[in-house]
Amino acid sequence: MVKLNLLGSCVTRDAFSNQNDFTIKNYFARTSFISIVSEPVKVEMEDINLSSNFQKKSVHQDANKSILTGLLDEPSDYLIIDLIDERFNLAKIGNSIITMSNELKGSNLLEKFPNIEINRFDNGVFDLWKKSVDEFFNAVFKVYGHNQVILHKTFWREKYLDKAGEVQEFSSVMANGIRKQNNLLNSYYEYMETFISKMNVIDMTDSNIYSNENHIWGLSPYHFEDKYYELFNNKLNELVGAPAFDYDSTPIGNIMGFLKSKTSIKIDKEILHLTIGENEYLDRLKFAYYVKKNNTVIQKGWYDRAPMFEFSLENSGSGEYEIVIFVRDMNDNQINYSVIANTLQNSGV
Repeated sequence: MVKLNLLGSCVTRDAFSNQNDFTIKNYFARTSFISIVSEPVKVEMEDINLSSNFQKKSVHQDANKSILTGLLDEPSDYLIIDLIDERFNLAKIGNSIITMSNELKGSNLLEKFPNIEINRFDNGVFDLWKKSVDEFFNAVFKVYGHNQVILHKTFWREKYLDKAGEVQEFSSVMANGIRKQNNLLNSYYEYMETFISKMNVIDMTDSNIYSNENHIWGLSPYHFEDKYYELFNNKLNELVGAPAFDYDSTPIGNIMGFLKSKTSIKIDKEILHLTIGENEYLDRLKFAYYVKKNNTVIQKGWYDRAPMFEFSLENSGSGEYEIVIFVRDMNDNQINYSVIANTLQNSGV
């Protein structure tokens, strides 16, 4: 039987309520990547004033930072991750950050520890999240193969099935909040799928599947109708039944220097032209490009087979530009490298 570790929320856990194909080794919830890699806050189980053992355990694991250790010490055949619990704000306690889940708020712990609330949408939080994601996966990929990690990609729904099975819409106020959360989720997914592209993705973003008022946990934009979980299980079975790809056997990691030597930049009439010269690898590679100025991404070019990229400098001003080239092979293994356009300092653009 296939063994799973789950990191996320009920969105994933509920898919395994009525099946016999998988064994759940560990289920970690009510946490954030930022919290997982932060410094621990020493909390005893008896300090957590909650009646539910699951809720107490979740708060304890999040505060004491035992989640990553649990995933690494008890590895499974696959690790499934969803990001629905990334909706919570955060609490800074000393040098640590913990997840301000509803369970934490109800536990009375925040009354015992002086804390500062961090709004999920504040400036700088996304950058901290990305840094935390990088740290998390650097550790995880020392134990799990890239093909063993699965991202469960989904969004909050703006429509739901009422108790009679009729499609209804959430209120306009709630719909605005749903869109705000989905925009944030989309940013998270974009980052993870670009920079951690070798993991598997189960895409469940189909808006024609609704939330469900008859859900066991009640009505919520991320408590779905039954066919959602059936479809998820079908996709998971297809994925784990496929032959695993051995990333270590691919030569892509050995050709970065070669590709960089073939990369050239030319500036002509306020247009930056980047070209990767003809070589034996081009027919099995795809390329994406970021243009950065002052360490900020100002232009993106998404994956394409064309080994070339153009960028207008007309409205960007003079200065030094960094072009980051992302390269994928046919098995979605990825490398990236940078080139600097130094000549723009005196180009008069």
